[in-house]
Amino acid sequence: GARAIGMGGAYTAVSDDPYAMHYNPAGLGWIQNNEVAFQYNKSILDLNQQFIGYVHPLLHGSIGLSWNRFDFGSFDQTLITSGTTFTRTGMFDASSNAVTFSYGRPILERLSLGVAGKWIWEDIAGFTASTGAVDLGIHYRDPGDRLRIGATIQNLGPEIKFLSRSDPLPRLFRLGIAYQPTDRI
Repeated sequence: GARAIGMGGAYTAVSDDPYAMHYNPAGLGWIQNNEVAFQYNKSILDLNQQFIGYVHPLLHGSIGLSWNRFDFGSFDQTLITSGTTFTRTGMFDASSNAVTFSYGRPILERLSLGVAGKWIWEDIAGFTASTGAVDLGIHYRDPGDRLRIGATIQNLGPEIKFLSRSDPLPRLFRLGIAYQPTDRI
């Protein structure tokens, strides 16, 4: 959501809502109520992103399920008819999707661990590719709950393959530190 985007990398340290599934699954360990989140971001040109997530607390930790979609919009489809001649043959769309199942659990009073398994698929002009990946996270809160530290490693998994070309998933390392000096902030 807007809070996560506004905080940048620091959100890795304060993730305690359904967006934790995207930023740091260890944050699910602190959630004590059912929560749902919806998001729609319209960006420049035809780019847009949608997110829906649900978190359900358990006796020890919480589980979550989310769907994250990035739509790249529509593009002109062209055919090279000779060396420098191009003919427009129609339009095509492109998108990227991920369905994520997450679990976060406090392992100590102030320390939570989380894991997220996700299925990723992409579509370009009717050609699809898919793969699975795992995210791992850790989240610490100090006794006064003013200092929070979080870290994740994301997209551990095999390459994604379109037709005959394979590409690795972007491996992400996130580290966030957040300090709240007063209760009024």
